[in-house]
Amino acid sequence: MNIARGLAHGLDASAYAIGISYERYERETVAFLRTGRDRGAHTLAITTRDKSPVSEVAHEVLLLSSGAGPGRTWTGNAYAFNGSSE
Repeated sequence: MNIARGLAHGLDASAYAIGISYERYERETVAFLRTGRDRGAHTLAITTRDKSPVSEVAHEVLLLSSGAGPGRTWTGNAYAFNGSSE
């Protein structure tokens, strides 16, 4: 189990899970968002592709321009935070 997926197991309905995905790391980001969603967290996918797998598992999707070009490095990230004020 990767770190992001392990982190997602601690989420609940008071949490937000945000996955930023590019093709190279998409599998881990999908697993993170799916686990967070299954545990009740609200999920947001940020991706460059309208029909990407992360779009299918997230509650909300933010589409970005890919900006692909020479010398660009693609990464994938997953973030989680608790929305409570405590």
